[in-house]
Amino acid sequence: MASIHNKIFLLILTSFLLVVFINSFKTEPLQGDLTRTGGFSESEFGWNKPIEVYENNLFKKAKSIEDYSEHYDIVVLGDSFTFNNKWVWLNYLVEKTGLSAIAFHVNKISIESIVNAKQYKSNPPLVFIYETVERHAFDRLLSLNGLSFDPIKVPSGTNSKLSKQIKYKPIHIEKKRENRKSNFDNYKERFSVTLNYMMKALLRTINLNTTEAVLIEMKNKSDYPLFSCNNNSEILIFKGDINKRYYSDNEMKESALNVKVTEEGVESNGFTNFIFLAFPDKLTVYSEFIFGGNNMPNALQRFSEHYNLIRLDIPFISAIKQGELDVYLPNDTHTGPIGSEIAAEEIMKKLLMGKSTQEN
Repeated sequence: MASIHNKIFLLILTSFLLVVFINSFKTEPLQGDLTRTGGFSESEFGWNKPIEVYENNLFKKAKSIEDYSEHYDIVVLGDSFTFNNKWVWLNYLVEKTGLSAIAFHVNKISIESIVNAKQYKSNPPLVFIYETVERHAFDRLLSLNGLSFDPIKVPSGTNSKLSKQIKYKPIHIEKKRENRKSNFDNYKERFSVTLNYMMKALLRTINLNTTEAVLIEMKNKSDYPLFSCNNNSEILIFKGDINKRYYSDNEMKESALNVKVTEEGVESNGFTNFIFLAFPDKLTVYSEFIFGGNNMPNALQRFSEHYNLIRLDIPFISAIKQGELDVYLPNDTHTGPIGSEIAAEEIMKKLLMGKSTQEN
């Protein structure tokens, strides 16, 4: 009896491994955070349009406040939209302005510790940008209540708002043209990715999807592609975009008050410009292109009634309607190079409006 059971087990195992082996030839390396965490196929949702990327970041990624040891024109406190890849918006902003920049991660350091730092106070930046993704924006803004900034001494030679005029000189950076990786470095990696994909696909089939990625049907189908991937009838969305909670009007007002107080504190030196930058969730940008999406509330639109923020969702949606592919990457929660460059251009409009000069 035991021999029969062993034979059955070996038969099942052999059949399973054979299926994995066959499927492995159709599997491609995981690159997007949604395909990676959700176990979705890169061959189906990976971007196919070549992109141009910066070979090296044009700004300093700070690990701690100790890295802030010299002057930078731009100081950023941001999340993965600032740090995730080499086509982030900050690279484009540095190229378009020629200004130096340093970035701190919002999960590792606070606004207070940056603004109260010795280097910041002795030689403040021209610009302080607080960047956050939409789904975390209001919890982060609500947590700003009770911020305490050290008394700020206005740097000698400054003249209040007049000194906030920004001079910039664009620089040209040769970018690297890059195709999505389609081959594995070794079979061990290929087998591991294939096995992960098959297990998560099985869980989705029996309605036991425990991953952070959700597949939603799109209205446009393949007649009006929004992405350069092979599947334009469905869109991958981060589950957190769907499950984020609704913020009351009072919470919106409190969030706006907190960011205004922060802005006043940062700008109290009469020298530094403060910008609050909220990247819309992928679901917010593509909601009108999916079934039922028109009824989804737009938190950034509601917040704009209380605070004059940069509305990135508007130019993003406009670019999509004009036929731009991969404003957000099909396999990821983040913007592609096109979305990142649009964000940099919108920051420049806000930052340089009426108080900038371009140097020759």
